[in-house]
Amino acid sequence: MIEHLTDDPKLAACLKVLEQAEGLKLVERRSYVPGSEGPRPENAAEHSWHAALAALLLADTADEPIDVGRVIQMLLIHDLVEIETGDVFVFDEAGQAERFENESAAAERIFRQLPEPMAHRLLDLWHEFEAKQTPESRFAKAVDRLLPQLMHLQTEGKTWRDHGVSIRQVKQIQKTISQRSAELGKISQQVVNQATSRGHLSTNADLAEPLQPTQTA
Repeated sequence: MIEHLTDDPKLAACLKVLEQAEGLKLVERRSYVPGSEGPRPENAAEHSWHAALAALLLADTADEPIDVGRVIQMLLIHDLVEIETGDVFVFDEAGQAERFENESAAAERIFRQLPEPMAHRLLDLWHEFEAKQTPESRFAKAVDRLLPQLMHLQTEGKTWRDHGVSIRQVKQIQKTISQRSAELGKISQQVVNQATSRGHLSTNADLAEPLQPTQTA
């Protein structure tokens, strides 16, 4: 525990949340990081950093004018709630049904530890990302959905194959990306095309199996 490093209560609160945020490095996702010794599970902290970098590099592909700084902020904080809730796989319908309620409660607990007005600002950013009603949140969601697809392609569809994900399910994700960024949607479609042609993604919709809730803390 980090304690007694400062007499400033606001600074102490920020340090406490930074210490808590270390837990995000222990939250495993269903995506795999390619490596010379074989793929390993990505953690949520790696994903958050990668998504923020992607937003910076791909900002010109947004369909609408965006404040890229705001997008990066959303992507850096959007998964902090998973310190408490764990990661819920995008194809886990049962887990997704409960995800927002669980994550919203976690967001309140985590961000309310921070001094005002920071606590209010970060909570607003988190809810803006989830609501997908602003140009920034729509683009952030497109980036958030595209990156796992790129990783799946790099790892020969390991995630899709391990969990019986069908082309129908992946195309649904591709559709939501296209709705938020036409250019990123085209890239997503190329991922689907290449994964299918390489045999990394099944064209048999019947192979999709019900997934169990993923609550890895």
